[in-house]
Amino acid sequence: WVTHLTSGDGEKAWRNAKIHIPYGAKTSLDTALRAMVRALGVGEGNLGKVVSKLKQAGSAIFPAGTTISGPVSRELQLFAESADLDVSIQDGAIKFIDRGNALGGSALLLNSDTGLLDAPTVDNEGVLTAKMLMIPGVRCGGLVTIDAERIKGTYRIEKAVWSGDTSSTDWYIEIE
Repeated sequence: WVTHLTSGDGEKAWRNAKIHIPYGAKTSLDTALRAMVRALGVGEGNLGKVVSKLKQAGSAIFPAGTTISGPVSRELQLFAESADLDVSIQDGAIKFIDRGNALGGSALLLNSDTGLLDAPTVDNEGVLTAKMLMIPGVRCGGLVTIDAERIKGTYRIEKAVWSGDTSSTDWYIEIE
């Protein structure tokens, strides 16, 4: 028997959650964002820090009110783009990071001694693809430092696919 599983952290909610809520003048961004996160059914993650940062910047209210309507993922992505942020679901909670930056913490060093498999490649657009052993702490948005024969540098993980097979030795992660 072979069973193939495909999953993603909050993937079903990200695809299916919808919202329709009108807000009056001077509604706080915090109120609207928390409603969207509740509609997704995930934890608030670092939402409080993001709201605090936006309040300091003076952009934490809807002065004329607004209506948030449609897929929650679209509304969150529109908000994130307007605030120069990236948004994802990590470990069952919403996670915002400054666009182009990485999650906090140190970069994971990858070389032939620490779990790097095969030779990594970089395409014409600068996207690195690498295969590694399953190592704890790998997160989309996290940093990885590649120390291979032909490629050296630090990259932000945009995509990670975990593969495991109980009847073989295939237990690896492919990252981009």
